[in-house]
Amino acid sequence: MHVIGLELSDAGIMAAAGGRCINVDGENLETPGFALSDKKRHRIGCEAEQKAHLKPREIVNTFWDRLDAEPLKQPGFEGSSHAELAYAHLEKIWGAIKKHGKRLVIAVPDYFDEEQLGRILGMTTVLSIPVAGFVPISIAASGTPHPEKLLAFVDMHLHRAVVTVFSQSDRLVAAHTESVPGMGRYRLYAEFAKIVAEAFVRQTRYDPFHRAAAEQQLYNRLPDILKDLRKEAAAQVRIRAGLHLHQALLSREPFLEKIQPVFDAVCRVIETVWNDSETPAAPVLLQVTHRAEAIFGFKDIRLRIPDMEMTALAPGAAALGALSLSEQFSEGTGASLLSSRSWTGIGKDSENGSASQNDQTVRPTHLLFEDFAYPISDLPILIGKQAGGDPKVFKAGEPADIQDRCFSIQLQGEDVLLIDDGKNGIFIDGIRVSGKAVLKLGQTIKVEGFSEPFRLIACV
Repeated sequence: MHVIGLELSDAGIMAAAGGRCINVDGENLETPGFALSDKKRHRIGCEAEQKAHLKPREIVNTFWDRLDAEPLKQPGFEGSSHAELAYAHLEKIWGAIKKHGKRLVIAVPDYFDEEQLGRILGMTTVLSIPVAGFVPISIAASGTPHPEKLLAFVDMHLHRAVVTVFSQSDRLVAAHTESVPGMGRYRLYAEFAKIVAEAFVRQTRYDPFHRAAAEQQLYNRLPDILKDLRKEAAAQVRIRAGLHLHQALLSREPFLEKIQPVFDAVCRVIETVWNDSETPAAPVLLQVTHRAEAIFGFKDIRLRIPDMEMTALAPGAAALGALSLSEQFSEGTGASLLSSRSWTGIGKDSENGSASQNDQTVRPTHLLFEDFAYPISDLPILIGKQAGGDPKVFKAGEPADIQDRCFSIQLQGEDVLLIDDGKNGIFIDGIRVSGKAVLKLGQTIKVEGFSEPFRLIACV
C-alpha cells in the first residue's frame, strides 16, 4: 500500500510520496495554517495567506498551534473552533494528495501533546484517512548519524520556535526539547515589516502601512528581502505605489536584534545538555529546517557557540523522513507514536556518504520477528504461513507445516542470503526483490500479507 509522509507545520504543511515532495495546495508544495472568512465562506491555506493583510480582521492563523475545541469569537468564525478549522484544512490537503497513496505517516510538531495528537487522529478517522502513525518532526527530519558531534535541531512554526538536542547511540532520541512561544514566523515577520516600513518613512516619507495593498505587497516581498540580507550587510528595497516607485536601504543589524531571543533559546538548550552530560562538550552540528533557515540571521548563531556547524535541511525533510519510517508502523494495529528512530541500517558516513566501517564488517547474526530472534546459520530458516494461515518462522529441522512458503535465509560462505520462493511480494528496505539477495545488518524485510516486518540484527 502506497504511503504518504505529511509534515504538519503551520508555517507550511508539506507532503511527500514516491521519494519526492508533492503539491498540497493547488500548484504549491506548502500550505500555511491561515483561514479567511469571506462572505460566509472559509478560505484555507495559500489563498487565505495571500489576503492576510488585506483583510486582517477576517484572518485566523492559530488553529494548528492551538488545536483546541474552544469556540472562536472572531467575526465570521462564530460557532467554529480551532479544531474545526484544522479539520477543514486537513480535508483540503487530503483531497489534493490522496491520489498518491492510501496511508499517512504524520510528522507532528515536537510540542504537540497527547490531546492534540488525539484530535488529529479523530479528524483523520472522520475523514476516512488511514493513519499508520506519528513521529516528531525533529526525529523524522534527522536521518544521518553524527556520533562525534552534539546533534541539535531548530524549526520555525508560525507562532513558536522549537529547539531539540538529541542523544545518539543505536537510536536517535530527543534528550531535551524547548518550545519558544511568540517567536514564530508570524511575529518575526511582523517585526521585520515594521523595520522595513520605518526605513521607508525615515528615508522617503512613504509609509507602506498606509494602505492595505502596499502592506500586503511588503509582506509578500519579505522572503526576498531576508534572502538578500543573508548575503549582504545591506539591501536596497523597492515598493511600488501606483505610479510611484519608492526605495529604501536596509541594514541587517535591526533584524538580528529581533531574532536574538531564538538564538538565546538555542544556546540555552545546548548548554543545558552540556551541563547534564558527564562527557566533555562535543562540537555542535545544528540542523535547521528550511522554514528556520529562511528567517534572516540563523547563520550568525555560529558566532555564539564555539565549534558549531550549521546545515540547512531540504524542504520537506520531515515529510520525506516520515515516508522512510513507514515500515516501522504495523498495518491494522492503530496509529502509534514513534518517539525515536534506529540508526541501524542507515549505513552512511556523515562525512563522505560511503558505507560505514561498522556496516561493512558486521554481518547479521539473527533474524528478528515479533519478539523472537532466530540464529542465522548454514541451515536455512524457512518463512511462510502455517496451516491456519498465520505467518511463522520455521527453524531448521522443525516439522515443515508450511502451507505457503515465502522465502528462506541461510549463511552461504561469508554472505547471509535470502532466497525468494516467488509466491509473495518480498521487499527489502522498501525495494521489491526476487530470486536471491545478499542481506546486510539493519535491513528490513516486508512480505505482502504479513503485518509485521522482519529485521536483520547482530547479537554481540
